[in-house]
Amino acid sequence: MVLFPKLKNNYLVFNHINDLSSLIIICRFNHFNNEYPTLNIQYSISPQARKKLMKTENTKKYDLEERLIEFALMIIQIVEMLPENKVGNHIGGQLLRSGTSPAFNYGEAQSAESISDFIHKMKVCLKELRETKISLKIIKGKPLLNPNEIIDKALKECDELGEMK
Repeated sequence: MVLFPKLKNNYLVFNHINDLSSLIIICRFNHFNNEYPTLNIQYSISPQARKKLMKTENTKKYDLEERLIEFALMIIQIVEMLPENKVGNHIGGQLLRSGTSPAFNYGEAQSAESISDFIHKMKVCLKELRETKISLKIIKGKPLLNPNEIIDKALKECDELGEMK
C-alpha cells in the first residue's frame, strides 16, 4: 500500500491504489469553537469495485444504537421476571441500571463535544456492559430464573456488544 499525500484547498488528499479501486481519503479539520478538531473522511471506489462489493455483500445493515436499545429491552424483561425478594430486588436494581446504561451513553456519545469525550463515553458503555455481564452470571449461577434461555441470550448479546471495539 502506497499513500501519496497532497495539500489541496485546506484538505489533505491521499490516493491509495490497488487492483480494484483507487481510494481517495480526504481529511479536513474543522474547529468546533476554535478548540476541538473534527475529522471528515470521504472515500470513493471505482465502479468495478463497487459492483464486486455489492455482489459479495449479503449482510444486514448494522446499527449499534438499535442493538443497544434491544439489549436494554431484554434486560428490562429479565428484571421484571426476577423474584420479589431481597436478592431479586438488589440484583434487579443493579442489572437495570447497568444493562440500560449503554444505550443511554451511546446516545450521549453521538453528541460528544470532542474526540476524547466520544472515546470516554464509549468506554463507559463498555464498563457498563462488563458490569451487566457479571450481574447476568450471578442470576444464572444462583439461579434466580428458570429457564435460563433468556439469560443465555442476554449473555451472548452482552459478549458481542462488549467485543465491538
